[in-house]
Amino acid sequence: MKTRIHAFVGALLGAMLLGVGALAQDTATFAGMTCTRLTDAQLADVEGLLGEECGVHVASVLGTSLSADSGVKAGDILISVRLQSEDEYYGIPPGLDDMAEFCRTTEASDTMRLLVLRKENDEWGLLECQLGSPLQAVTGGADAETPDADDKPQAAARAVDTGSYSFSSGDPEKVLAKALDGSPLMQKDVDIYGGLLAWAFDTRLTEAQKLVVRDELKAFWPQAPGEVVRMFNQGVRSVPNVLPSLTAEQRQGMRGQYGGTFLTMAGSMPDHPLSRVILAVSGNLRQVLAGAGSDMELTQQDVDALLEYLAFQSQVQTGQPVVVTPEQRSAFTAQVVARYKVAPETEKRTLARMDETWGVLRAQWAVAHAAQQQALAQQWKQAYAQQQTATGASASVSNWQTEPGGGMSQGSFDAVMNAMNATHEASMSTLGAIDGGYDTSVYDSAGNWLYDY
Repeated sequence: MKTRIHAFVGALLGAMLLGVGALAQDTATFAGMTCTRLTDAQLADVEGLLGEECGVHVASVLGTSLSADSGVKAGDILISVRLQSEDEYYGIPPGLDDMAEFCRTTEASDTMRLLVLRKENDEWGLLECQLGSPLQAVTGGADAETPDADDKPQAAARAVDTGSYSFSSGDPEKVLAKALDGSPLMQKDVDIYGGLLAWAFDTRLTEAQKLVVRDELKAFWPQAPGEVVRMFNQGVRSVPNVLPSLTAEQRQGMRGQYGGTFLTMAGSMPDHPLSRVILAVSGNLRQVLAGAGSDMELTQQDVDALLEYLAFQSQVQTGQPVVVTPEQRSAFTAQVVARYKVAPETEKRTLARMDETWGVLRAQWAVAHAAQQQALAQQWKQAYAQQQTATGASASVSNWQTEPGGGMSQGSFDAVMNAMNATHEASMSTLGAIDGGYDTSVYDSAGNWLYDY
């Protein structure tokens, strides 16, 4: 069985990454920089400044990379990468062939030095640094501008290994497993892979589904063939940088290709845990619990998202994780379905969109400033306190009541749902004002922007 599982995950990775390579053939990624060819005008500028045509254009920079730590920006021109063993800079030949080969055969490290051209206020400046350290002007200028600590996104909420909804921030650089050749699988790799799955089907994974993706990749990686590891390094890790440079047509083509690949592989082994996630989010196993055939279908995905949403609100208020047993989850699902059937249309619509709402909340919480997070938390706290006063029932999911079937008492359930409804529109307005584009952005578990769709 393990061999079949590993073959499944490996084939899925391989098929996906071949698609990435086909669309990314005009880019090369190194240390988090995705580079493209210079235009004729840029080459002329470089030749006028340095006396030779050389370098590649930095199209984008991954937010958690060594290049980002150096302050490299999209729009810079990378002139040279000097290895530890080299005493002099050598200009990168124009075009991408040499750069792409260098990326395939060289591992980035903080022992390397970069040489970068940057144009600001119509003036070109030459900057250098040891990779991972702030760029500085070659001739004694001030440090190049680097991201201010206050502007860095807050860590996003995510579930941890305990099975409780504790939403501790994950470490994107954490090594989860190592392949046969020693190549690491990091948390940020899993984030990107899960983000692609969600993007392919225009949905958001619940935290529980993210854990399935992580665990299956983690189990596969120690036996991953070298070719798959190589494709993963060149493919998945570069996708966040590649996608923004593609046309709308290319993105749509990649999206369809991913969706088809996911479904084909999942259909070949439908009982595999990763397959079940793929089929559930794709709609092939979409379990409609109420409202079938309407534009307000309540699905199991919506109920699971609602439970995580309420658990997150509870933890923000109390600081305590919420642990839910399978029996409690089942009882909660029954209560939600019963409430949906008698709810007014506005609440039905809210419940039927909870999958999207929970994804929006996670993404926006990740980039909100502390003051914005505190404002949301205060909204929730007041609404829950008012419901508890009005009903006399515990308006919290942190302490599940002892009832037949293991669920909350009906009074507590109604109080919690009323509080959620009371804050829903205000919360969505607050979240939408944070950057104005929450419905088109995907973030990883550390709150770093991955791509728009």
